[in-house]
Amino acid sequence: MDNVWYAMIPTLNPATAGAGLPLHEFAALAGKAGFKGIEINAGEVADLIRRTSLDNVKSIFASNNVLPTAFGLPVEFRRDEQTWNDTLRAAPEIIHAAVAVGCLRCVTWIMPRSEQSFDDTWRFHVVHLKPAAALLKEQGVAFGVEFVAPRTMRTGPYDFIWNLDQAIHLAEEIGADGVLLDSFHWFCAGLGTEDIERLRPEQVVHVHINDAPNLPRDEQMDHLRLLPGDGIIDLCGFLSALEKIGYDGPVAVEVFGAELDKLSPEDAAARAYEALTAVMQQALKSTI
Repeated sequence: MDNVWYAMIPTLNPATAGAGLPLHEFAALAGKAGFKGIEINAGEVADLIRRTSLDNVKSIFASNNVLPTAFGLPVEFRRDEQTWNDTLRAAPEIIHAAVAVGCLRCVTWIMPRSEQSFDDTWRFHVVHLKPAAALLKEQGVAFGVEFVAPRTMRTGPYDFIWNLDQAIHLAEEIGADGVLLDSFHWFCAGLGTEDIERLRPEQVVHVHINDAPNLPRDEQMDHLRLLPGDGIIDLCGFLSALEKIGYDGPVAVEVFGAELDKLSPEDAAARAYEALTAVMQQALKSTI
């Protein structure tokens, strides 16, 4: 079902299906299911280019009719200083590999709790993310930060970034482009379509889509998510708001939970694609 939602790109996140598969198998899995994009491990891509060739890696995407849409930040800023420095030094080659295969979106998530005060944690993130943002900007890669919103994740002793305004502020401070907008976190933060509609399209670097079980907002668990359309989130409104602001990037299904784990990767990917395109079609009809 091609072009079901304007220029948005139906994308598969490996957490949904295919976690741990090598790139050529994951690309084949996604392409067979109907997805037009996949999230990639840029470190794996860089290693494949070193061991084989750029043309060989490009052929993996082309032969499966999928695009590399986004990659995770290759700088480990959550651990010790030595690890941060080592990964920061290695990052330019990895970013270059992602750019070489046409992947120009990079994202990372922010833990919504901390052992330190909000201000101290804020300074830590600015110091450790600003150099990474600069490396990405040098190579023309858009960088987005993801806020993680469930109340059940904010277990203290201090809260940190968990909503859209805070994430946008951090992005501005570190020189990033905007946010990764996840429908589950959008819902858990108590946001509405008007919050999306006040964004510029370039502030939405990447999108994750999933659904929430029928529980109160403050009882939602980050690791328990449903396929799009199987829960209580207004995904038609979510997608319609993105279309309204002119977002034309990837929309990646990211689902955690036991139901898909019971299926084969092929069946999980097929179900994810069917769920995503069904919600996209519903959203499209709601705007006509």
